[in-house]
Amino acid sequence: MADAPKGQAISIDIDQWVDNYELEWGNNRIAFHAKGYFVTSGDAVQKTLKMIEDLRTIDEYLELTSEEPIYVGKADLCNRLGQAEQLLAHFIEVRGSATFLEVEWNNHVLFATPKNPRPVAVDI
Repeated sequence: MADAPKGQAISIDIDQWVDNYELEWGNNRIAFHAKGYFVTSGDAVQKTLKMIEDLRTIDEYLELTSEEPIYVGKADLCNRLGQAEQLLAHFIEVRGSATFLEVEWNNHVLFATPKNPRPVAVDI
């Protein structure tokens, strides 16, 4: 999780940033796997924002119950949320002044590259 120079491509191991999360109680099960957000290419910042939104949704769901296993799992969930927020901050720093941070897989390694849209030629 070393600092990367702004504007340069980095390789990233999502598992080092955000731990998987699973909670089971009774017939209920919640499973969260951070790598699932990065299966396809796209903007790393937007993917991480969606991850954070989903973690908050799970947190709100867990607030609705008062069962004992939920309280134990909620602390773990809060930890994952903090990890995801740190990943977001890292991605924003790496993106720098670029418009977006493109992620793509190459030989089982996830790369994040700051990119700007190509200028479009317009005939007037």
